[in-house]
Amino acid sequence: MSSTLPLHPTDDGWPYPEPLAFDVADADVDFDALELLGPHCYDCLASDEREALFLHFGLQGNDALSIKELAPKLGLTRHDTAALVGTAIDKVRVQLMRE
Repeated sequence: MSSTLPLHPTDDGWPYPEPLAFDVADADVDFDALELLGPHCYDCLASDEREALFLHFGLQGNDALSIKELAPKLGLTRHDTAALVGTAIDKVRVQLMRE
């Protein structure tokens, strides 16, 4: 019987399991649509939110990174990185609804 939780300090995710988060690899995302959004759609984002969004979705010539790959680049935990990307997505969505 295998466990889904990390049981040893050297296991990835110790002492907490990997957070369940939106990840670009699991999503049906229209990347062309994200690229076509005008730059003003991202004006509502703080610089760290913009960086996280662009790196996670591979916008503006960046390679798309998973939350696991992105977290060390931002100097955040995976949980905080997923939350930052989620906040950025929500802000862009609200911005688009206003237009």
